[in-house]
Amino acid sequence: MKILTNTFYVESRGKNPVIETPLSGAAGMINFLLQSGGNKIRVFPAMPGSWQDASFDLLRAQGVFVVSAVRKKGKVQWVAIKSLAGEPFVVKIVGWKDLNIVGNNKYTVTKLQEGEFQVDLKKGEQAVVCEKGKPCNPLLVAIAHDKKLINAYGVKKAKQLKEKQFWEELSSVYCEFIIITHCLIQILRLKHNQKHWN
Repeated sequence: MKILTNTFYVESRGKNPVIETPLSGAAGMINFLLQSGGNKIRVFPAMPGSWQDASFDLLRAQGVFVVSAVRKKGKVQWVAIKSLAGEPFVVKIVGWKDLNIVGNNKYTVTKLQEGEFQVDLKKGEQAVVCEKGKPCNPLLVAIAHDKKLINAYGVKKAKQLKEKQFWEELSSVYCEFIIITHCLIQILRLKHNQKHWN
């Protein structure tokens, strides 16, 4: 096992990322696309400048919302937000001065500040919003990628790991780690149960 400077760790002498690595990577990617907290839904809040095009479908946000959105040439094209609980939402979209709701004007929209809007929805209702005065085509299309970049992290031809992936010098450390982790989990469960029994 090897711990990297970014706190991820790998096994098999640096060849195999362990389960926490891809899960952390996925969480990081989702945070590029959507963040929610402090009663705000932030769409594409942390996109690298070189990622001009992006889209996502049906990501969950705090407040029981489901969100889909598309970004092209560095600009958010449209956002769809569905309320599963019937609460108003505040959406923050950097660069938008005002918004339109596509196809339905029954919703109340309040501009809180530039790029930040509140929309009142009932349970099960969905609002598709676009920047006011801009063309809007709320169509979700997968982003095309260069074929050289596809499978960037998968196993490549002739680079498979050897069949036996066990190194004795790592096995005792790994076993101790698993035992200590298991014990800590059991202690936390007992403490949690004691609180609920008292």
